[in-house]
Amino acid sequence: MPNHSDAWERCAALAREIHSTSIKEQLKQGPDIATTIQDSGLTLDYKKQFFNESVMNALLDLARDSNLAQKKKDLFSGAIVNPTEERPALHTALRTSRKNHNLVPDEVYAAVQHELDKVEQMSDAILNGELKGASGKAFTDLVYLGVGGSNLGPEFVLSALHEYKTDESNHLRIHFVSAMDGLQLMPLLESLDAETTLMAVCSKSFGTKDTLLNANTLLAWFAKHLGSTEKGLQHHTLGVSANPVRMDDFGIPRDKQLLLWDWVGGRYSLWSAIGLPIALRFGMAGFRELLAGAESMDTHFLEAPDAQNIATVLGLLAVWNTSFLGIGTKLVLPYDSRLKQL
Repeated sequence: MPNHSDAWERCAALAREIHSTSIKEQLKQGPDIATTIQDSGLTLDYKKQFFNESVMNALLDLARDSNLAQKKKDLFSGAIVNPTEERPALHTALRTSRKNHNLVPDEVYAAVQHELDKVEQMSDAILNGELKGASGKAFTDLVYLGVGGSNLGPEFVLSALHEYKTDESNHLRIHFVSAMDGLQLMPLLESLDAETTLMAVCSKSFGTKDTLLNANTLLAWFAKHLGSTEKGLQHHTLGVSANPVRMDDFGIPRDKQLLLWDWVGGRYSLWSAIGLPIALRFGMAGFRELLAGAESMDTHFLEAPDAQNIATVLGLLAVWNTSFLGIGTKLVLPYDSRLKQL
């Protein structure tokens, strides 16, 4: 944001003024403007923030000075918005439906839909028993290997939305493994049957040491119980990555590879093929419903006026708190145990 603009200077002056009011007094008086925004099933209530109408007006001017409207368009259109890595951040394309496909490049929309179709085919084949292990048995367990963004998103969704799982998924247990010390994986393997276990190796780069170490441990386990590493690779392993060459080199069959792209940040990857466990637990219809909910908020962010825009207001308040009030700590405190992994 421009830190020498008139709006920035106004914010700085207002911060000096508001510091003369205690938090207790501010909360007692309350803000002098509306502080509730509702959209897409969400309600933002920010009346406990330390601000007033003059502050919000200055922050909104700051957003305009920063050319926020154009930056939003850049984000959705695939422009370079990550200058450090010289990449776009097109995660919104992962949940863009046909009605809004003109918001993203045609080739990106087509590629995303192609991979979603593959996720549907893969999840259906696993759940209905069409995809079988080396001995011809259907899978009862999926061991999902990944760290960070390749793991946290799907694991969170499965936990938070557990009550919405489909009956068709009841026979498939999904196990998330991220630690490389063996304390997660080894006790788990003692409870599994190699003939009915499927391994998913998930890494954007397909070079994550933790994930590959666990994958090789599982391959050795498959070799011990199935008779060869090749059987484990050909019949019990699938991969999700932005690097198909490395998946090829690892030995994962092409028909068991799902792709994402280098413009998908880890924290947003649950909307991509990384979300395979979501499709397995809630059905592809449930996964697409999740995508539709995210798209609804994307549309709100892109189209709603700044003053009635949940994401924009939250962002401006974050700038206000950190850059002007000097509040360096932000607490995210869920009041629902289903959100404990946030």
